[in-house]
Amino acid sequence: MTCPELSQALVLVNPGNPSGSVAERELVEELETLCHDAGIWLISDEAYEHFLYNSVAHYSPSLYPNQVINIFTMSKSYALAGWRVGYISYPKILSDSMLKVCYRIEL
Repeated sequence: MTCPELSQALVLVNPGNPSGSVAERELVEELETLCHDAGIWLISDEAYEHFLYNSVAHYSPSLYPNQVINIFTMSKSYALAGWRVGYISYPKILSDSMLKVCYRIEL
């Protein structure tokens, strides 16, 4: 598996919506390694992490924490209909950039 040359990030939506499919740990680790080797970000959208069926386990990327941005929401998990409440976990190196984005989002 390879990334196109101009890639800057790979977005993983896990678990998937609306299917509820969950990427196996091996696949997530393979994608992490791919991103690490290519020098690109892995953006992991985990909005549906609490919607698991048939005893399937969810695995959050963590092999290379300095290249992973994790996105979570409380709106889905806690049934906050109409609210957009969430949080992002990211490496410290991105703090200044993330704060710039945060201050520019109008509520």
